[in-house]
Amino acid sequence: MNPSLIFISVYFAAKVSNLSLSTKLFAIFVLDYIYGMADNYLEKKYEDLQARKAKEQRAKQIAWKKRMDAYRKKLATVQMEGTLPEQAPPQSEGPAAERKE
Repeated sequence: MNPSLIFISVYFAAKVSNLSLSTKLFAIFVLDYIYGMADNYLEKKYEDLQARKAKEQRAKQIAWKKRMDAYRKKLATVQMEGTLPEQAPPQSEGPAAERKE
């Protein structure tokens, strides 16, 4: 039995001292059952959280690997051709630069 549950049970027993022993024991049993249900619920939620985090981490690793493979393939193609990929033409600096010319 959990120490916090024992404290609650003792507190409950002190507050309801006029109840019979069997009623007090039943109340303790019910509290223990409720605590067990809550504990199982929290454990399940935590396990689900850990599984979701692991799945997200795996997806990030797969995406990173795909990007690296694509980059390596592009780099190998460029090195085999011996040329750099075409660069975008230089951009004008706007209407002010065109007026000066």
